[in-house]
Order: sequence, then C-alpha cells, then structure tokens
Amino acid sequence: MQLLDKEVLKINKPPATIMWINPITDEMVELPSGWATTKDKLKSDILVDTFINEKVGVARLLREETSEAMTVEQYAKALMESKVQAMDKEYQFDEVTNTKLEGTTVFKFSAIPTNSDWSLSFFVWKDRVKDLYWHSIFTISKKDREKKSQHVEKMLLKLIDSTTK
Repeated sequence: MQLLDKEVLKINKPPATIMWINPITDEMVELPSGWATTKDKLKSDILVDTFINEKVGVARLLREETSEAMTVEQYAKALMESKVQAMDKEYQFDEVTNTKLEGTTVFKFSAIPTNSDWSLSFFVWKDRVKDLYWHSIFTISKKDREKKSQHVEKMLLKLIDSTTK
C-alpha cells in the first residue's frame, strides 16, 4: 500500500460547509469542518470516496458485499488478516477492538509502519439496512496522532451516518 505524499494534503482550504452524498445509500451528510472530498481510483480500477483534512490526514470509505455469513467482528478480523499478509514486514498491527458509536458497533485495528511517518487506522461496521460491510481507512501522521483522534472520530461518525440511516 502506497503511503501518502505530504503534497497530497496541501489542498486549498475547503469551504465552511461541504455536503457529501454516499453514492451507495444516497444519504447526504455534512462533513466536519476542515474535510474535503474527492474520488480516487484504486489499483483495481475501483473508484472510492476519499476525504482529506490538511491537518489530520486522509480517509477512504469502502464497502463490501459478501455471500459468507459472518459477524462484523469476523469480517474485521478477516480484513486485518488480509492486511497483515499483504503488509507484514512494513507494519506492526494491533489487536481488533470494538466500541459503540451512536448505536453502531465499530471494530478497529491499526497498522503502525516501521519506517514511515504515516499510520493506518481501520474501522469496520455493518449497516442495518442493506446488510453491507463498510470499512474506512484513515491515514494519519504519527506526529500528534492522539490529538487528531477527535477529528478522526467526528469524520468517522459522518461516514457511519451515511451508511446506517
């Protein structure tokens, strides 16, 4: 996985209010202050919604339909295992933990790189309507990471809101 160049974060200051519509659920949410949105193409030619905050980092929202009957925790652990296999020597992974955010159970794990200034935080949940698994990946500078956690949580809540209404 390619880490972000600092130039990616140097964007024009976003307007005070940005509304974003989740293209899967058609739910509209107001992004927290400082966040802007764009579309990025992954290596697999899939377009993903990308959110950028110059002071915090970058977030991506992805969804997956699965035919396997699994819990959100099982999905989160399977996602982590796939990331461990793909990025084994480059990152130190922590355990999958869970929390409730506004009524939604969210599973989290992080990947701390061995030789980079950017860390990855993965958040996984399942919507209650379409039965889709969602995950968001936040790429955050390791500097002042704890101070940035409140900004990450605000953005994460907006992403969850766009998938669970």
